[in-house]
Amino acid sequence: MKFLALCLFAVLAAAAAAAPREFGAPANLADLRSRLPLDDGACDRLRRDGFVVLGDRSVRGLHNAYPKSPADAFVLVTTDALLQLWHDLYLHVIKASEERGMLPSLRAAVGPMARTCAALLSPKRTGAARAAVRDALVTLLVADRLLDGNAPVPGEVRSTVESHLAKIAAHSERLAYPGDDYTQYTVRRHYASGEALGRYFRGSMWLSRRIMAVSHADGRSVGDEPLRQAVVLAHVLRAQPEARRRLNASNAAGASLAGTPNAISVGQCLEALNKVLGTKWSLDRALGRSSLAKLRRELKVATSDRSGSYRLGDARGVSGPHHRPGARPCRAGQRPVQTDHLRFDPRPQLAQRARRRRRARTHRRRR
Repeated sequence: MKFLALCLFAVLAAAAAAAPREFGAPANLADLRSRLPLDDGACDRLRRDGFVVLGDRSVRGLHNAYPKSPADAFVLVTTDALLQLWHDLYLHVIKASEERGMLPSLRAAVGPMARTCAALLSPKRTGAARAAVRDALVTLLVADRLLDGNAPVPGEVRSTVESHLAKIAAHSERLAYPGDDYTQYTVRRHYASGEALGRYFRGSMWLSRRIMAVSHADGRSVGDEPLRQAVVLAHVLRAQPEARRRLNASNAAGASLAGTPNAISVGQCLEALNKVLGTKWSLDRALGRSSLAKLRRELKVATSDRSGSYRLGDARGVSGPHHRPGARPCRAGQRPVQTDHLRFDPRPQLAQRARRRRRARTHRRRR
């Protein structure tokens, strides 16, 4: 924190040296002089430079400088002030990244993926394979509509898509797993500041909550339906290299802001399929029981390192293409968190770290 304070003072000093004009006396200078040891020389420097460093003074009860100041006015450069500035900067970076980068990337990726997936609903594809395509298509179409896309909705899945959209709009129903808790789609925090960010919140939240289980946490196996959906999404992603590029870029931005997610993405599932089946595998072959068994064995030893790239390890799961910062990130020196599922979008929620910082700052202030 001392380093941050020195940096801030250096910036202020440089700005003061470059500024040809005086800042003038603060409107509350008389009140400040009654509370702080500001002599005539300090007041002159404050008037000239806009700030003054009281390095050789000792003051008790710094909070006494604030009673008549606005709530967001930092009279003193303290640890709390620096933490608040850092918090505000972090939230600004999050908001700008999501609005100008992640939302356009996600919108540009999901629409083409939905169209590619809809083409897989061939009359020749029946049974479990068709059900997997249908589930994957619902995932993509709901996200596309939430992001204000216009991909066509086939009649076979229209009622399911409309049902999900209605429940998300109402955001009041709470279902037990593997159902969804639709109350989570209540737009909040900085996402409520505009329609675009609200759409991004709901679209990325929907994708981040598409859980595709590989095995139970205690090692018991689950059915093949979730893994089949992940395979379909991986096939669609392979057919859309531009969508994959956009999602990878968005994932990298999310990981830099919130850390490595605790699940493996559908893009990484695609790498696992290429490893066990070769790069020229067909969808029907990958959906077969023997291929699913090979993939499941590979995913039991697959994990995600801090760069987000696929590698062998000791986790049991995969996640989805678009990482939404929020789940538990790996900290430096820790092994990746074990996981037993895939998600379409495993990114941890971006604002989580900012909330942690604010809670920590409030706790220190109360002490």
